[in-house]
Amino acid sequence: MEDSPVGFRGVKRSTVIYLSLGLLLVWGIADVWLTRLSDGAARHVRLVMGNAYQVAYPEYRILLWGSDAYQRTPTSVSLEVEVQQHALDNLRSYVTLSENILGRVTASPEFPPSRMHPLLAGFRGGQGQDLGVKKAARALVESLGSGVTATVIVEFARPLSENEVVRLVPLRSADLKSFFLSPIQKSNRKPVFWRSGWDRCHDRGLDGCNESSAIAQFRQWCSMLEEGDRDDLGKIGLDLDVLRRTAEEGKVYGLVLPGAGKESMLHLLSSPLVRTVDIVDLVPRSNARAS
Repeated sequence: MEDSPVGFRGVKRSTVIYLSLGLLLVWGIADVWLTRLSDGAARHVRLVMGNAYQVAYPEYRILLWGSDAYQRTPTSVSLEVEVQQHALDNLRSYVTLSENILGRVTASPEFPPSRMHPLLAGFRGGQGQDLGVKKAARALVESLGSGVTATVIVEFARPLSENEVVRLVPLRSADLKSFFLSPIQKSNRKPVFWRSGWDRCHDRGLDGCNESSAIAQFRQWCSMLEEGDRDDLGKIGLDLDVLRRTAEEGKVYGLVLPGAGKESMLHLLSSPLVRTVDIVDLVPRSNARAS
């Protein structure tokens, strides 16, 4: 007996319906999975890599404020961030941080030339007093006019606690700290760096952090890093083990101080806790009063 054409068409129609429903279900599951991956990558690009670039590039203030507009594709997430020079004219630009949806860095941004970069190669914070270096720094500062304002790198003779730094250095605000937390590292020839202030903890993915303690913020960030972040950190010259040891030590080897007047610089150079003061940027201001 031959199969009924009507029955065959019915089976065929049912098969098509079941296949369509199956494909819709698979697509729905895939869409939810990709969305979760994309959300995870968005969190990773801000919390891990946004902060990591700041740690790896002390020459700049890398600001994550207002950076909620992620650019998403089916396979990647990008975030535009503001980059400021540590300079009194506040030069700024923008770079894009990009990752794939698995949370892996796909391209490194190109940063603009920096006036601070050459000075970082000679950073010797924590290595004790060098009277010759200090004498030369004092002579340079004394040669300046009284109405100058400078952005400077302050190197400490020994590693200091955060409280010691606050007592020694005339910070503009308790929240605005730009600390060097280690000697120069072999991996990138720069000291480990952490900056607090300007943008807030929430902007940097560190909800609930201590807004006024740079050391506490750095420790919180390091505690959130995972073994899977090691390769991406290495791509920008950071060593996960070094970061963890630095967080455990919790000391300050130097800092970036903006808006320092002549008297402030001479005061710092008079302290046995200060190794030297290097001028990054200098602006003569005839109407400015030295701090």
